[in-house]
Amino acid sequence: DILASFIETFSSILGEYAYLLDALLRAQRLDMIDVVGASHAVDELINTEHMTFKDVEALCFADAKLVVDDDAQCENSQSRSDGSDNSIISTSNLNTIRIIRSLRRFLLGRTAMDCSILFAFTQAIPSAPDGGGIFTGEKLMHSVGQHAATVVDLGLKELSKLPKWVELDSAIVEHYVNKVMAQ
Repeated sequence: DILASFIETFSSILGEYAYLLDALLRAQRLDMIDVVGASHAVDELINTEHMTFKDVEALCFADAKLVVDDDAQCENSQSRSDGSDNSIISTSNLNTIRIIRSLRRFLLGRTAMDCSILFAFTQAIPSAPDGGGIFTGEKLMHSVGQHAATVVDLGLKELSKLPKWVELDSAIVEHYVNKVMAQ
């Protein structure tokens, strides 16, 4: 059976790219808040820090020095030491930093969830010319020559898409409640 042979061949090749799949899965797990949580986080920054949506988005893409990865480092730090005056926040505002870090992780997770992996295969040179190019299941297993995997569409998702994601999330939940739960 050609389909079963293809699945077996693809599965064996996929094992060679486990490192790639593992990295994407780890990046997807960076998404510690959902769409609604991200929306609330943005609203909190707008309301408590008097930022605009563009300010919040700028911080999500700002220099990584603004968002400290380790909370202990953050708590030990009193203020930014580079003397720049164009930052909206300082490291003394731990809550704002944590919110921005959560939003960054959310966007990275969304990016990893939306990328694609393309697999390319070349046909191996047949060892015997029998069969006239018609692949049986067994021939398919031995016909794959070189192969490669490429990750595409890794552009970091923009925070400006958040309202659209919230709307889509709400529509999915509403559909589930109205259709699935009614059964």
